[in-house]
Amino acid sequence: MKLADKVAIITGGGRGIGQAGALELAREGAVIVISDIAEHDEVSNTLAEIKRIGGKGIFIKTDVGDEDQVISLVDRSVESFGRVDILINCAGASDPAMLTNMTLDKWFKVINSHLTGSFLCTREVARHMKGQNYGTIIFVSSIAGSEGTVGQCNYGAAKGGMLGLMKSCAKELARYNINVNAVCPGVVETAMTETIRNDEKFREVTLNRILMGKFATVDTIAPMFKYLASEDGHYIHGQTLYVDGGMFGL
Repeated sequence: MKLADKVAIITGGGRGIGQAGALELAREGAVIVISDIAEHDEVSNTLAEIKRIGGKGIFIKTDVGDEDQVISLVDRSVESFGRVDILINCAGASDPAMLTNMTLDKWFKVINSHLTGSFLCTREVARHMKGQNYGTIIFVSSIAGSEGTVGQCNYGAAKGGMLGLMKSCAKELARYNINVNAVCPGVVETAMTETIRNDEKFREVTLNRILMGKFATVDTIAPMFKYLASEDGHYIHGQTLYVDGGMFGL
């Protein structure tokens, strides 16, 4: 197994892309720390599946936009398993509105969950990884961070900010053998994209932009985490991997 005995924190690991990533890494032998803002049924189901396949995992309830909670998340992970080798910044929220209707509450809800949360988690994990002289940090951004999106300027700004943050962290942390990259999915079949996928007009317009003619599933994205977190992908650094079926930039 390529990730045997590695310890991975996955924020937003209870559902969607984060859940798929947690299971993918667990199958390769990683010890999984699932961070989520609430202990919902899908968290329990994910932990049960990790146990079923012979893996080890725990849940730590965390609001990643809260500094004290993030410090506690990383400290408890280190106390439990002695180290942190992998961080996947996957937590986030959606609260759409057109620009002229965007309130500060909506703005900060999304910015804090995606961008501030990624900053705090990366900062705290990096402090431990530097001492290990090893680590992998993955930002889960979106094509919305590169090209924007209608009705979600908060989301586009947050995801774009994650790409800038990733580049800056990559430049600082390479000397400590910590590789830092971003994965940018296109439209993935999750609860966050139901409006696009279920509206006939939106669905047609969106699919017409995807060269492969289909939406991604969470299991399309998760193998990217495994690759980047393993020795196979450790020389990849400061890069943005678009997993979008040929949607962005073509």
